Amino acid sequence: MASAKTTVGRILVVMVAGALAACVGPEPDRPPVGTTEAALAAEALPDGVWAVEAPDLSRDRADALKVRTDHLASLRLAVAQPYKDGDLCTHGVEAWSAPCSAEQPAGCLLAATYATVYGGELVVGWREKTVRFSRLEWLVKALPGFAEPAMLEKGLKDPSAERLNRLAAEIIALRLNVDLNAHGQLGEASLGEAILVQGALAGLTVSEALELAEQALGGFPDKMERRGLNVDTLTLALAWVNGLSPDCRVHSAFMRQGR
Repeated sequence: MASAKTTVGRILVVMVAGALAACVGPEPDRPPVGTTEAALAAEALPDGVWAVEAPDLSRDRADALKVRTDHLASLRLAVAQPYKDGDLCTHGVEAWSAPCSAEQPAGCLLAATYATVYGGELVVGWREKTVRFSRLEWLVKALPGFAEPAMLEKGLKDPSAERLNRLAAEIIALRLNVDLNAHGQLGEASLGEAILVQGALAGLTVSEALELAEQALGGFPDKMERRGLNVDTLTLALAWVNGLSPDCRVHSAFMRQGR
């Protein structure tokens, strides 16, 4: 365990149905200002996410706090470990669909890794309602997708750009970002495990946000609707995530999970 003088700096707590009270005392109408554990200044974020600044909270105290709250399934506590430039990279739909060039490296990366990562077929969606691409050339031709965002009425295979809707296109872009990252081809840290602390999907890891979106695309919108989102606002939220780090520089919307 680190020295008691090691400063943590920032903690992320996700609150569900007042469970944060177990961590910081009685449930407040406004973010708590202090506790007996440490002097905390808390900032409320959307959708039940609390980002807590704790400049004087030592790592051993943070570990103790984590032990006390780990049994609550409704809480995620993450001790921030800062990302550095190069850790996380993302590309948007237009970048993935662009021809390979020095100005558009995403197209080059996709051409070089698609067969290895996907074995020839990329699939997004949920259960029987999916979008499938059997060849890279069909995928590139279909992006960025021209149809209005919508849940799928049936499964699609190798759709044209006119049939591929924008929600599906943004999901594909995020799937490419997560999968190529997981295969060591895009960024040095795990994109899927990064927690989003800004935007409409705050409080979810990137992988959780992707699953929520794929379920909605496949006709299971419960998680989407519980966040007050619809297919249009979800599409915009995914586009925002996909555009966070095209240059692989640190972005404050990402937070590394504590260990």
